[in-house]
Amino acid sequence: MKVTLRALSISLILLWLFVSMLLITALYSAIRIEIGQVSTETEPTETGARLIIDVPIYNKGFHDITDLELSIDVVVELTGDVIISSTSYVPIIRKGEEGHLVHVVELNLTEIAENERACRALVLNDTNLIMIARISLTYAYMFRAEIEANSTSPWGAPMSGLTVSLELPGPGEGELVAILSFENHASFSYSFQLEAFNHLGDSLGSSGTTDVYANSTFNGLAISIPVDTALWTGSGYVLAHLFIGSAILTLEVARF
Repeated sequence: MKVTLRALSISLILLWLFVSMLLITALYSAIRIEIGQVSTETEPTETGARLIIDVPIYNKGFHDITDLELSIDVVVELTGDVIISSTSYVPIIRKGEEGHLVHVVELNLTEIAENERACRALVLNDTNLIMIARISLTYAYMFRAEIEANSTSPWGAPMSGLTVSLELPGPGEGELVAILSFENHASFSYSFQLEAFNHLGDSLGSSGTTDVYANSTFNGLAISIPVDTALWTGSGYVLAHLFIGSAILTLEVARF
């Protein structure tokens, strides 16, 4: 859990380094201001990590700054889904005064799990995360300045290249065996469990949990799933439940 949250926090810090450079460039190019000492605080949450940034802004120009807004979107390149979206707003920084832009970036794995397409893409595929940052402000109540930039970071899938083959139970047998091969390209560890369902959606049974460490590889990992023979219909599907901290990501990995 601690290793996972530390990896997520580091990712958020790297994201903010890019945003801070963009912010400084945009504001200096627009008007005469100064950026003070930026403070950051990372904290774990039950479902991911949160980064809180406080940016002191000194307006040394001759006019007020109004409607200062910073927005950040993080997009999965493979699917185009937005998995993180955050906005911060400062109504006014008067001439000769100091203001603070406080921005919160939160990675919530539970929210990501609700997006089936994005969840499946991130678990099974190495892809890129595209961060789009937008900064806008009004100077002297008349002049609107906006700037947008993006940055791309690689994403390593926790079940990259997953293949699954199934050995179905014979007559009177109560065990289904799933044989998995995949690599953990993510920077964090996790555990997972398999659960089998019949074609009616009834749960047949679940396996034990398997621990997966960062950068580990599995070739032909056999996992036994005890099944309720009374519910066996001969067809159905298998779900994988990934446990990352207290968040659970669920996706279908095989059909029979």
